[in-house]
Amino acid sequence: MKLLPLLLICFSSIAQDSSSYKLFSKQNKASYTAMFISGMCSGFVDAQLAYRPFRGDHNWDLYVSALNKYKNHDPLQGEAFLGSTSVFVWTTDGFHFISLQRDAFAIFSGVLSFNDLKDFKHQWKKILASIGLQYAARSLGHCATYDLILPEVKKWQ
Repeated sequence: MKLLPLLLICFSSIAQDSSSYKLFSKQNKASYTAMFISGMCSGFVDAQLAYRPFRGDHNWDLYVSALNKYKNHDPLQGEAFLGSTSVFVWTTDGFHFISLQRDAFAIFSGVLSFNDLKDFKHQWKKILASIGLQYAARSLGHCATYDLILPEVKKWQ
């Protein structure tokens, strides 16, 4: 709810600007969707750390899957394959895979919004509002996963 006053300020300043920038263009809607998915991934990662809903699972329990990147699940034997502890760590367990998705969708959202920056001088209020909406979409995605979905999964176990 801390975000609500900021969004109201952004929207009130947009209402006064009569230029042709579309806050809900197809491009911006795709950007907001990508940030929502990024937020869901972020919420999933945080919920994994807080709730541990997949205890004992080979790919999803952080304490078990952390050893997937090592040969025979033994850090003393070295990497399971070249790059399994660095550049390809995302292939070894669910935690790192979801973390990669979180970052990839956030970057994708930024790339979709990059075209807006060409006219930043004249459209800065609306671009800042768009960034605010992206942040709100990410926060809603995080909340949906962290506060709503995964606590229910934990109850079932």
